[in-house]
Amino acid sequence: MNKPLAVALTLGCIALGSLRAQEAREQKLAETKGQEFIHYRALGDRSCEMTIGRDGAVAVLLGDGRGAGQQESFRISADEIAAFDAAVAVADFFSLPEQSPRRKGLHYQGHLRITSQGKTKSVVYSHLPQLGVLENLLWKTIHQGVVLHELRVEKKSYNALCAASPHLVAQKVLNPQALVEPLRALVADAREGLTSALEALAWLLTEDQWLGFLWSQTTAGNPERTTRVLRVISDHPFYANIPKTHLRPVCVLLTQQLRADLVEYAALPRERHMAHQRAISLFGEQRHEDAIPAIAKAAVCGYLERSAAVQALYRMLPAGLEPLEGLLDNPDYEVRRSAAVALGDLLYVPAVRTGPGAPMKEQQDTILERLRTTTAAKLRKLAEGDKAFAVREAAKESLERIEKGWTKLDN
Repeated sequence: MNKPLAVALTLGCIALGSLRAQEAREQKLAETKGQEFIHYRALGDRSCEMTIGRDGAVAVLLGDGRGAGQQESFRISADEIAAFDAAVAVADFFSLPEQSPRRKGLHYQGHLRITSQGKTKSVVYSHLPQLGVLENLLWKTIHQGVVLHELRVEKKSYNALCAASPHLVAQKVLNPQALVEPLRALVADAREGLTSALEALAWLLTEDQWLGFLWSQTTAGNPERTTRVLRVISDHPFYANIPKTHLRPVCVLLTQQLRADLVEYAALPRERHMAHQRAISLFGEQRHEDAIPAIAKAAVCGYLERSAAVQALYRMLPAGLEPLEGLLDNPDYEVRRSAAVALGDLLYVPAVRTGPGAPMKEQQDTILERLRTTTAAKLRKLAEGDKAFAVREAAKESLERIEKGWTKLDN
C-alpha cells in the first residue's frame, strides 16, 4: 500500500471513530431523557436557579430584576455534558462536605445537587476552591440562558456581543454558536440592537458565512432594512470592532451595493446616501481598489460624495491616480476643483504613505514622474484656461506642489 493511501485510510478511520463516539454520546443522552444531572441555585447578588438534565436539556429560572419566574430553556451538547462530568470528577464532588461555613464578607450561597453514577449529593457553600472549574461551567451556562432570553424576548444584543467578542472582558457563555440563530432573527426583525447584533455575528461566523449573511440581508427586497444594515456596516465604530478578516467581505458587499445604487442615486433616501458616503471613506482607508470605478462615478453625485471619493482615491495610490486625473475633465467645476486640490495634496498628506497597501519608495518615484508629466499637463491647461477662477487657482497651487515633490512625513 502506498503512503498517501495509508494516510488517507488512517485519517478516515479516525474520523469514523470520532463520529461513532459522538453518536454513542448522543444515544446516551437520548436514553437518559428526563433524568436530572445538576440542580443549581445561587442566592445573592446574582440570584438564579438552573436544572441540567442528563439528556442535555437546560432550564434557567431568571431572577434579580429580570422578572421573577421567567424561564429560558435550551439544550447543550453531549460534549458539554461530558465537560460537566469532568468538572465533577476534578472537584471530587462526592467527597465534599455537605455544608461549608460562610466566609466573612461573602453575600453569596450556592446550593448544588448532582446525580451521577447512581449517586446523589447536595452541597451548600459560600466558597469552595475545589468547585472553581465546575462553577465556571455553571455560570457560563446560566449566562447563556440570560443572553438567549435577552435576544428572544427583550430584543437586546449587547450581552451577546460581549459573549462573542474576545476583545471584550465580560461574562462568556458555554457555547457562543448557540447565539447565532437568535442573533439572525433579531437582525431580521428588530430596529434596536442592530449594531451589536451584527458585530456579534461577525465574531461567530466564518468569513464566507459573514459575506453570505450580509448579502442575504441586503438583497431580501426590503429597502428600509437594507439601508439600516448598510448604515451600520459602513460606520467606523462598527468595522473597527469586528475581526480584521471580515473587513474585506464588508468592502465587497458595500462596493456591489454602491454600483447598483449609482443607477438611480438621486432617488435614494438621505440615509442611503450617508451609508454610501461612509462606505467610500472605508474603501479609501482599506485601500479597496475594486471599488475605484464606483468611487469615481460617485464623485459627481454630490458634495459629500465628492469629498469622500477624492480622499479615498488619493489614499489608493498608484491605482487611484488615473481616476483622479479623469475628474479634471468633468463638466462640473466643483468636481474639477476638488480633483485639482487632491492631486496637489497627494504629495503632502501623510495618510497616503502610511498603513497597509501604501506605495513603496519606487512607486512614489513613479507617481511623482507621472504627476510631473501627464497630470501637470492637464493641470496647466486648467490653470491657464478654465472658466472657473477657483479651478484655475487650485490647479496653479497643485502645480507648485508637484514641482516641489514629496513633502517629509514629519512636516
